[in-house]
Amino acid sequence: MSCDCGKCSDCCTRIRQNESTVNRSLLKPPVQLLRHGEKLCVDRPGERKFVKGRAENRICETFEITANVQPVTGFELLQMPEGERERQHIDIWTRCPIKVRDVVQRDCYRYEVHWVEQWGPYNKARARLTDVDPL
Repeated sequence: MSCDCGKCSDCCTRIRQNESTVNRSLLKPPVQLLRHGEKLCVDRPGERKFVKGRAENRICETFEITANVQPVTGFELLQMPEGERERQHIDIWTRCPIKVRDVVQRDCYRYEVHWVEQWGPYNKARARLTDVDPL
C-alpha cells in the first residue's frame, strides 16, 4: 500500500489497523440484539398439494416474531452477486425459528427470506424486498 501523503508509513499503518478492526468486528457475535425488538408478521407458505394433476392453493401459516432488523452493511452488499446488489436487503436477528422462503412484513413492505444462519441462540436471516409498492 502506498499513498501520496508524505507520511506513507504512518498513514498506511493507520489504514491497516482500521481494516483489521473492521474485519474482526464482522466476525464478532451480536450482543443484546433483542433489547429493542420490533414485532414482525411472518407468513410461512405451506406445501403445495396436487390433486388430479392440478396444484391446489397453499395454506399459509401466519405468526408474529420479535426481532431486531438491521440494514445490510456495504461490505456484505459487495459480497452479493451483481443482480442482487440493487435490491433492498435487511438482516433479521431473532430467537424465533425462521426459515428460507418465509415472507416478513415490515412497514407495509414484504421481504422474502433467502438464507438463515445460526449464531448461538439467535437466527440471522437475510431478506430481500419482494415488491415495490406498499401493501
